Amino acid sequence: MMQSRSRADRFWGLGFPIVLLVLAVLTGLLWIDGTRAVLTSTDGDLVETESDPNAPGYQAFLVPTPTMLALHVDAEDALVGISVMAQTLLDNGGEIVLLPAGSALDSESDATLAELFTSGGADAVRTVVESAFGFGIDSAVVVSAEQLAQIVEVVAPLSLELIDPLVETDSGEVWLDDGPQELDGPAAARLFAFTNDGEAEINRTERRADLWEALFAAANSTALTAVEDEFAGFVDVLASELSLVEVAPVVPSGNGGETIYVLNEAGAARLAADAQQMVPLPALAEGSTAPSIRLLNGTTNPAVGADALDSLAWEAAVLIIGNTADQASATSTIVYHRESAAEQAEALGALLTASVRADIDDDELVDITVTIGADWQTP
Repeated sequence: MMQSRSRADRFWGLGFPIVLLVLAVLTGLLWIDGTRAVLTSTDGDLVETESDPNAPGYQAFLVPTPTMLALHVDAEDALVGISVMAQTLLDNGGEIVLLPAGSALDSESDATLAELFTSGGADAVRTVVESAFGFGIDSAVVVSAEQLAQIVEVVAPLSLELIDPLVETDSGEVWLDDGPQELDGPAAARLFAFTNDGEAEINRTERRADLWEALFAAANSTALTAVEDEFAGFVDVLASELSLVEVAPVVPSGNGGETIYVLNEAGAARLAADAQQMVPLPALAEGSTAPSIRLLNGTTNPAVGADALDSLAWEAAVLIIGNTADQASATSTIVYHRESAAEQAEALGALLTASVRADIDDDELVDITVTIGADWQTP
């Protein structure tokens, strides 16, 4: 299981140059490629850069933590479960949070994720999940039982222990007894969707968590990339003993009808904390108005930059990170380059106890430049 560590520890502990940074250095120039739509158009622009991350003037583009929303369906294409996945530690593992298909996460609607999937497809589910977790999700994929079975077959059998027997609804016969089980691909895929008659859906979700952990244990030394699809590739990265599997902190709710699962106040707070742990550098969720940020360390202490990134990553879209040219800034400053970012810059100034000023320049790549000085204190 993944040990509990701060987001900054995870990011910087694995090395500034390699974790969640994408560098394309060519003859001393960094080509702007794939920057997000929050930036002003930068087609063809080049940014001078140093290649040493500790050098004065070094700058690099940050890429958000890779994420995926897996929507698991049964043979009738009905949604039976949701896996929110993040490659928190890049090639070293990450986290999966599981949701029952009967979860209703939209405070303005009682529609469950299963109902949203039926009426609006993957995009409808993705929008609601992004809002609940607070970060944008790179891709949403529909995963059939056949796909899951193919992945499991690469490392089968999976070893796990069932708390309760699983009983066929029509015949009443026991399909799988309680106790230790060895599952091949088709059996594991069926288990993923199986619910006993009258059983609470959260029980099935807990079994899915056990199944994920069994898959990771079996695949720890075996590549899953023999199955060539986007989902298998993402899962292959997570197939590590450093990965964590959790069930979302939803609670049952019902008014005499079918039970749905919701986030109460405590559950929402816990999910928000977990989301920040699983995604150190979030992508913007659809509709977000967070400003784009260049974060520069004006000191020679990398730990100061780590702390500042930890404080800012969920306050704004940190797109560029690096060092000032002299690394000798006495005070922290915030400079906004668009009039539209003035209010957000003032809010960041209050958060970071930093001075704020304007330097309006529509050609700037970012909305705001934050420079961390020797006076930095964790907010």
